[in-house]
Amino acid sequence: MNSLAKSTDTNDTYRFYAEVPKRAVSYNFIICFFLYAIILICQIVFISTSKSLKTLVPKPKLKRYVNIMIPFIIGCFLESIGFIGRLLSADNMTSMGLYILQACAILIAPTLFAATAYMYFGELIKTLKIHKLSIIDPKYLTKIFVGGDIVSFLLQGNGAGLFVSSNKTLVLVGRIMVIAGLVVNILFFGLFCVTQVIVYYRIYRSTNKVCMTGSQFPSRITNWKTCGGILSFVSIMIMVRSVYRVVEYVQGNNGSITRNQELLYLLDSTMMSCAGSAFSLFNVPYFFMVFENRFGEVTDDLDEIVQLSDSKDQAANIPLVDQEIGA
Repeated sequence: MNSLAKSTDTNDTYRFYAEVPKRAVSYNFIICFFLYAIILICQIVFISTSKSLKTLVPKPKLKRYVNIMIPFIIGCFLESIGFIGRLLSADNMTSMGLYILQACAILIAPTLFAATAYMYFGELIKTLKIHKLSIIDPKYLTKIFVGGDIVSFLLQGNGAGLFVSSNKTLVLVGRIMVIAGLVVNILFFGLFCVTQVIVYYRIYRSTNKVCMTGSQFPSRITNWKTCGGILSFVSIMIMVRSVYRVVEYVQGNNGSITRNQELLYLLDSTMMSCAGSAFSLFNVPYFFMVFENRFGEVTDDLDEIVQLSDSKDQAANIPLVDQEIGA
């Protein structure tokens, strides 16, 4: 909820929620986001410690692929912390500390999810060698969007901290800051989604040999098309959540959306939970590693790709073509 809700208690205290936070829902999201974070950490540890996998790509690239998921993992922990705050608030709705904890954590966690989406897309462009198909130079793509994400993060985080002020002017300033942060998030993320659509459209109309030859690598189910589809799904979840949050804060404390916590669970937390499940089930760093190992040294020449693929199949100790990208 985006600001204070005055209670009807005789001692004229303030309740920080229009409704009592639901314990069962809080337990559910605490467990879900915590599990997503643990699964992603296990994937990273496995990739970083496996002797056979560490040889697939140079160490700097391995580190780069692993770093893609770090913001998302932090975001999952923030979501869990936020719902721990809501769970504890169910028994203490006048606690300012618990209110600040849950409000800030749940509000800013999706900006970290978006940061991972930006890095994910940048690496996909580099891996598929489709630099010319992007409307934004890949060298600046991640920097531009992550920069916007940082601005959004700071505005939302600082704005949320002002909601508990007894000064009505500061509360109003905080609300404006949060709205501004969410608008910045929507603008940058909207441009990001448009960029994705244009790139995917151009891929299917192009004759890029890496995309054509690698369309079923490392398997028919898990390949760059699946990778792009998951990113698009996560992007839709983040966009739905961002639009909901803007409407919520524009309506203000007495708005119908603000006073209905079911909408928070449905249009914010459920959206982020779906994004978390998608990323945790598809091992993003591993996909980039095996794809880069197969096609990283080639140009856009089909014969070169086929020859290199055949030679790597013979040299490999494991049949990468038949491998699945597991969690």
